[in-house]
Amino acid sequence: MPRNAFRLTVNVTLQVIPIDNSMLADTKARYDGCEHVIGCSPIVIVGSSQVPQLPLNFAVSTPFGGKHRIPSSNVNRAESQRDKSLPKIKIVNRPEGSGGGSSETRESGHVVLLTRSANGKWRLRQEIVLDIQRDSTLFQLAELAERCVLLRTSELLEATLLARIAESLERSLREKLATIIVRQEEDDNSQMFVEVCRSDGVNRVIPKLRNEGYTDGPPTQTVSLREGDLIDIAFDKPGNIDFRDSASKRFVFNSNIASGKSSAEIREKDVFAQNASDTFKGNLLVRLSERPYDPPTKLFPNIKKRKTDDSKLLAVFNISLPKLKRDRKRINRIRIRVTDSDPLSEEYFDHLGDVLTDEWKSVARRLRCSTAAIERIATGNEHLENKAEAMKKSVVDMLTEWFKTSAKTENKAEELRQALMVAGRNDLAEELANRIKEHRRKVDKKFQDATLEKIFVAFSSSEVAVRAWKKVAKEMGLSDQDILGIEGEDGRKEDAVAKEMVHALLKKWMEKQGKGAFKDRLVVVLKKLKLNEAAANVSQIR
Repeated sequence: MPRNAFRLTVNVTLQVIPIDNSMLADTKARYDGCEHVIGCSPIVIVGSSQVPQLPLNFAVSTPFGGKHRIPSSNVNRAESQRDKSLPKIKIVNRPEGSGGGSSETRESGHVVLLTRSANGKWRLRQEIVLDIQRDSTLFQLAELAERCVLLRTSELLEATLLARIAESLERSLREKLATIIVRQEEDDNSQMFVEVCRSDGVNRVIPKLRNEGYTDGPPTQTVSLREGDLIDIAFDKPGNIDFRDSASKRFVFNSNIASGKSSAEIREKDVFAQNASDTFKGNLLVRLSERPYDPPTKLFPNIKKRKTDDSKLLAVFNISLPKLKRDRKRINRIRIRVTDSDPLSEEYFDHLGDVLTDEWKSVARRLRCSTAAIERIATGNEHLENKAEAMKKSVVDMLTEWFKTSAKTENKAEELRQALMVAGRNDLAEELANRIKEHRRKVDKKFQDATLEKIFVAFSSSEVAVRAWKKVAKEMGLSDQDILGIEGEDGRKEDAVAKEMVHALLKKWMEKQGKGAFKDRLVVVLKKLKLNEAAANVSQIR
């Protein structure tokens, strides 16, 4: 029979997580009860391929604490008293010096062992014998434990409190203190910057933001986060401030890299709201995306008192946005700077003032005018004796205010057309639709004329292409009758008016082909006729 045939081999892995003095001090500052701890060994994580049949022997660094001197005559008495205080723990103390003397230096406090089982619960192991030496403590574990740690406490503590202290140490390893910084540009408060950084790095981040012009903003707030936490930032709905794109921001917290930051532009939701204040106000909400927030109660004693049902809420920041100073009396006298071809003009607003009646309020609501603004406009014209004149002025004032305060990028004409349809004035909506079509036709023609001029200049810069304009015309698909029409009936020589012929040729072909891919098709024709210089000039047009 082979040797060791019946021997069972068990692979055991160990991972040691050190607990330094700064980590221990941080834990004491965060959690209640931890102030009794004066020393802590590393946390030992134990893994095993299968349950071992024999006890496992451990040698773990002895947790150190405050020292005191004991007279040699009292050493034995102190040992006996210490043994009586821990009746189930056998502690073997070995003095630092083997020689005689009148006194001996000892570590103060009580050393206890705690282990964590597979269910995640820590418990005090009073039944295990501890051999406490100068640098290490020896003990045996008859049953496998996932983790173990030695604590030195200033006094004897209950088993439940010791278990809670061990859980707090583990939590301190997982979570980091972070600071949320919200800043706005000094010259433009609509530019906002948010960063979540480690609390010990705040003194580096704030001066950097100050140098970049981000000086305004609410006070910073400290939170407790885990590595990889997803953080959402958004404004609350009741407030009057939101991001320019109305989308919330998200980033990942990482204590080692500067990933938790975002810059954005903010704006007011309703320019006529919050009239009693000189600023627009809103609340910026910082939330965890994937887990509830359970901060250390010693650091944040008031966190549970917040009146909110949002368990993921990290912090709330009050944001202010200065109002642009507007002279409401003057806004109606400011002329709208539009061209004659624009579908919306002062003349058109006067026309709507003549034909709209009480339905103007429905149009105003569809144009996102607030109820307060509608009432202000209506009451501001009640003093006029002529009711028709008061109605017309209210309509024109509302349209003027809407036109000047709405975003420049919006299609205002189409928005007004839809508002007229909702108000039941389909006749006015159709009339405006025709104005929009006519305006687009003029814009397209202006664009075509500008494009034609650019292509003509690029084409005529090549004398070879100018002389070959008839070949180009035939390759374009123009008929002989079209070419004769371009030449004219007077029979002028083509070399005398060749450039005029080219311009007429391009105009004729654009009318037939449309503005689509006119330039690209012309480049193909020129390359086919080996007119490469003209083709290169035309292709460079933007």
